[in-house]
Amino acid sequence: MPMPPRPGAVAMATIGSVAMRRVYGPVEEDPQRGGRVFLALFALDAPQEAAAVSGPEDNDPLIRYGAPLAAVLIAVVVSVMIAAMLAGMLDGEYATRALVYTGLVLWVIAGAVVMFILAHRSEGGRLSPGRVLLWTATIWLWPVFALLAWQRRR
Repeated sequence: MPMPPRPGAVAMATIGSVAMRRVYGPVEEDPQRGGRVFLALFALDAPQEAAAVSGPEDNDPLIRYGAPLAAVLIAVVVSVMIAAMLAGMLDGEYATRALVYTGLVLWVIAGAVVMFILAHRSEGGRLSPGRVLLWTATIWLWPVFALLAWQRRR
């Protein structure tokens, strides 16, 4: 007995987007993020009377936060390389440079976590080099943004 198609990239690749809409209904957009260009690639040819069945991708955080997560991960990689260059420029023993590098990497990781928690919901754009540079800068300056968020909540 064949397995029924499941929502997601595999189902879309195997049965096509029109058949996918016939089975699962029209794709609902997240109202907080607005319309996305990616879903506009698939024309809605399915009849509108098809009953929508919620699938596991409805609450999938990788779908909702894919672009901000990718941007912050790329920004962390760039920041770790910057930390290595900064630590390498210091004069002194290897242990001193290694300690500085470790501190900078911990700073970057803490900044990435804090900034992702503060900004992932408002991040709605596509992944771009400018967005990655913006994430990189905010990762290094994270205490400023954390203090601003803390003051707004008070």
